[in-house]
Amino acid sequence: MAGIESPLGVITSIGAANARAGKDTLLAEQTIYGPLSCQDVRMYLDRKTLEHLLDVAKSSLLGRAELHGVGARIKVWQHEGGHQYTTWELISHPPKPENSPFGDGKEVKLSF
Repeated sequence: MAGIESPLGVITSIGAANARAGKDTLLAEQTIYGPLSCQDVRMYLDRKTLEHLLDVAKSSLLGRAELHGVGARIKVWQHEGGHQYTTWELISHPPKPENSPFGDGKEVKLSF
C-alpha cells in the first residue's frame, strides 16, 4: 500500500485491497491528521452526546448507531501564548439505530 502525504496533514493510501471474509474490499483509505501527524488536533465529546449515541446503539439489534450525512467542521484556534491548535466537530443528521440488512432480526419462517 502506497501513501501520499499532503502538506495539510492529509494522508491518502492507495492500492489497499484488504478483502476480509464476508466484508467489503478496502479500495483506499484517507487519514486527516491523527496521532502520527504531529499536529495538535483535539476533539471534545460531552457526556450528553456520548450517552445519546449509546442509547441509540442500544436500541439497535446490531448494537450500533448509524449516522448519515457525516462531515467535519474544523476550527483553528490560537491560545493567548500564540500556540495554535485545531478542533474537529463531527456533524451529521440525527443518529438512528442501525438495521440489519436481513430485516428486523426476528425469526423468519420460510414456506416451500
